[in-house]
Amino acid sequence: MTQKADRLAAKLGNFVAQYTLALLSTISVIAIIGAYLYLSNVSKQSIEDSSISSAQRYLEALAEFRTLYTSEVVGTAKEQGLTISHNYKNIEGAIPLPASLSMALGEKIGKHQSGAQTFLYSRYPFPWRADENRKLFSQNFVNEAWDKINSNPEQAYFEFVDYEGRPSIRYAVADRMRSACIGCHNNHLDTPKTGWQVGDVRGVMEVILPINIAQVATQTTINSIFSILGLITLLLIIMSGLVFTRMKKDKQALFLSNENLLVTKIEIEDKNKALHITHQKLEIHAAELTTAIQCKSDFLACMSHEIRTPMNGVIGMLRLLSNTELSEDQQHKTTIAKKSAESLLSVINDILDFSKVDEGKLELEAIDFELCEMLSEFTEAMSYRAEAKGLELILDLSNITQTRVKGDPGRIRQILTNIVGNGIKFTEVGEIIISAELKQMNNSELMLCCAIRDTGIGIPEEKQSTLFDAFTQADPSTTRKYGGTGLGLSISKRLCVLMEGHIGVTSNIGEGSCFELAVKLEKSESSEAPNRKLISMAFQY
Repeated sequence: MTQKADRLAAKLGNFVAQYTLALLSTISVIAIIGAYLYLSNVSKQSIEDSSISSAQRYLEALAEFRTLYTSEVVGTAKEQGLTISHNYKNIEGAIPLPASLSMALGEKIGKHQSGAQTFLYSRYPFPWRADENRKLFSQNFVNEAWDKINSNPEQAYFEFVDYEGRPSIRYAVADRMRSACIGCHNNHLDTPKTGWQVGDVRGVMEVILPINIAQVATQTTINSIFSILGLITLLLIIMSGLVFTRMKKDKQALFLSNENLLVTKIEIEDKNKALHITHQKLEIHAAELTTAIQCKSDFLACMSHEIRTPMNGVIGMLRLLSNTELSEDQQHKTTIAKKSAESLLSVINDILDFSKVDEGKLELEAIDFELCEMLSEFTEAMSYRAEAKGLELILDLSNITQTRVKGDPGRIRQILTNIVGNGIKFTEVGEIIISAELKQMNNSELMLCCAIRDTGIGIPEEKQSTLFDAFTQADPSTTRKYGGTGLGLSISKRLCVLMEGHIGVTSNIGEGSCFELAVKLEKSESSEAPNRKLISMAFQY
């Protein structure tokens, strides 16, 4: 007997081990379905009990009010000689009948609180309610309620229905004859029936009461929760099946690949040694490259400084020479030499600035200065170059709201010199317009926006994307005709970025170009009054 039990236990254990996933899945599904059915039935029964109780209390309260009104108000009104009528609104000094008042009260309560609708109907209606009762008795529920309640007045009749798009309960009780009502109903001129006794079923009071939204939502929530649980369980079963299947396959693959991993480990170790040696070599090369770059930068800086000193002397002497009495040929040659020396000095300055920006050694100043005065002085200085070519140079300061700012005026002037200088260089006829605007960013920061428009030769669209690259010009022929290194715009762009701004260009061939730039400035803390004469004005040079 013991051996049989052991064998049975062993078989059971093997069965459980083999079908663990299926057993767990079945138990989970059965548990979820059972829990759903139980909670759903409990919730449904709770909703029904609560709705029946609410409807019962509603009609009891309405009936008690009607009884109180009949016994306390109607009797006193009769003694005072007041008229009691269903048409009380149209009769001066009249009060409503008890039934009329209770229905009006039910209507008011339904509109302002529960949404309930109250009805009072009978097979023996007064003439003024005959049409209303005829329509009501066209409904199956009304007929069944009348029959059921007349056969058993003590038992209420109700149904759960979907009324006007909302789950509701239709609850009806007997409207029984009270002692205070006997005299009126038996003696009224328009009474449809006489011989009423206390306790007779005079009619049916019905309320259509919408079920509490929160209770309906509870049932919906239960359905949603268990739908989600069912879906999650299904997904878990599928995932568990995939995991178990994958685990079996992975176990076999892991066993087979163990030897391959050992071989791969040895190969990786050999490669790591080779990579380590290569890394050391790269570090040596990187150090050598850094040293070479530093030497190049130092050489450029040194050479630029060394060349600029004699160049400034050459330019100074040429200027002095041009002011002496020279023949026309000598004056021409002196002018050419001076322009060539100035161009060479400009190239040297560009190379020095480019080297500083490239190394990140260029430092920006943060000083207070008069923005409008700086722009006016810059434009006046550039106007001589424009005048030499017969061009108009226009400065628009109408959008400058304040002139005292804090920043690096020298670098702003350098950017504008590069762009305006190019505009003068590449424009044969027309004008160059400089428009400046100062925008408020926050309480302490400003953004200077400038647009420089010219009527020059223009830039091809395919060249505009590389225009700000170093040693790049729109067309190689412009280098031969106009000169230049192609560093000016590259330096201008890097300076704009250093000042947390930007620069861009739009252009059409033969129509001219428009360079737009922006640089960040700070509000000046200086108390000096701004030069109002330069604000909101435009100057033509």
